[in-house]
Amino acid sequence: MYSSQLVPNLQVGATYWSVTEQNAISGFSAQFVVANEGVFPGRVVRDATGRITTVDATRVNFGSIDVTGVDYQLNYLYPSSIGDWSTSLNATQVLTYDTALTPSSPIVDGNGKARDSGLWSPTWKFAASLNWKTENFSTTAIARYVSEYQDYSSTRRIGDTWFFDTNFRVELGKAIVSDNQFVAGTFVELGAVNVFDELPEFSNFGGGFYGYDPAQADIQGRFVYLRVGTKL
Repeated sequence: MYSSQLVPNLQVGATYWSVTEQNAISGFSAQFVVANEGVFPGRVVRDATGRITTVDATRVNFGSIDVTGVDYQLNYLYPSSIGDWSTSLNATQVLTYDTALTPSSPIVDGNGKARDSGLWSPTWKFAASLNWKTENFSTTAIARYVSEYQDYSSTRRIGDTWFFDTNFRVELGKAIVSDNQFVAGTFVELGAVNVFDELPEFSNFGGGFYGYDPAQADIQGRFVYLRVGTKL
């Protein structure tokens, strides 16, 4: 994270990351194990005539997963006479998502390409927020984004979706200046998730049975809540 006296209260950062997994846990059908008997020694048992008697199709450590990307961060705080304003941005960019989980198969690219195995990711995901806070009041607006990606078992592209959330909170106990500890910590919060009721696109996830991609979207649409609580 980098900060400078030239722009007080500004922080920016970028983190490169890399995850490599060898001998990943994979599951194959009995037919697949037989067809690749040389790759899975001891899992196909034959009798004296060469006839197959048993096939061990339990999960096996095989294949590799190689994922790289960059996490970006930006935070800025601006104090003012009417409260503190702050903004933040957290983004993840996937650079590579390569998997090789079956024998003699080419590397599968899961960067921005949905896979039934779950081994994939949208190229970009980020959340940006704008906040205002005083001693007694605070409010937040959040924008979430999922970049476009290739649908499961299809050439069609979905995603490129924005979702917006917001909330407003009153520190009720502080506002009424109560001397009672229980009342002093009381707050009321009103908020909404997916303010504009953005419903997910149709997706082939699960063979199209669900009708949307639960890995990247929520079917409930707009959700409004009211929460009352206290700090003890």
